[in-house]
Amino acid sequence: MVVGATRPWRWALWTHIVLAALAALLVLVHGLRAALPRPARPAVATACLLALAAPLARYVADRFPPEHRIVNPPLPPETMDGEGAGPKSPFFPSSSETNVGGTIPATFFMTSQACGRCHKDIYDQWNSSAHHFSSFNNQWYRKSIEYMQDVVGTKPSKWCAGCHDHAVFFNGRFDRPIKEQIDTPEAQNGLGCLSCHSIVHVKSSMGQGDFTIEYPPLHDLAASENPVLAAGHDYLLKLDPGPHKRTFLKSFHTLQTAEFCS
Repeated sequence: MVVGATRPWRWALWTHIVLAALAALLVLVHGLRAALPRPARPAVATACLLALAAPLARYVADRFPPEHRIVNPPLPPETMDGEGAGPKSPFFPSSSETNVGGTIPATFFMTSQACGRCHKDIYDQWNSSAHHFSSFNNQWYRKSIEYMQDVVGTKPSKWCAGCHDHAVFFNGRFDRPIKEQIDTPEAQNGLGCLSCHSIVHVKSSMGQGDFTIEYPPLHDLAASENPVLAAGHDYLLKLDPGPHKRTFLKSFHTLQTAEFCS
């Protein structure tokens, strides 16, 4: 038994939609030919074509919205103060921002195992990847940041944290020397699934971490460890995976991969 619009049956869904639309169009054309005088038929045919073009245009607009395109500005900022939200940002000198304009919970980046409930193969690949070991679970990086903070303080090291240390950075704890929190789960988390898939806007591929991360309000439900809530969430997701896909897979993830990763 097949439940929901699962990917292996996507062809059946689209076949059903296309055939139903064509059948409705043929019935409409047949009815209009019988009911309309010949001079009026071209105008009606044009109106029908426009009616078909409207949903197609809407699909293209939804699939490739302007905010999901990576376009560099003509010139870079004159100084570092012009990057990201500037010195007033809690994340400066990193260019990265959040949709709430401030910090977000560290746990948001620490629930990759919840993604593994459906995406097991990808989760297993991530578990041994450079992304997973990008933060203070990487001893080369750890020593670099510890030395940097000893020499120039914590603020300049935020420039690195915008890409490397989301769990311990976006919750506002990077003002504290990392040596004092090196053994915390946040410092050892690395980059999780949502470090990339919660990015909703990339302002440019210049500088460092010039992106905006969105904190979805239903995150706690999706990542809940309560088996009843988790099962309910997964069942509803399989019934209609569209909203989940629109939230976590933007067009720049698939069509501008090089620009996004840069």
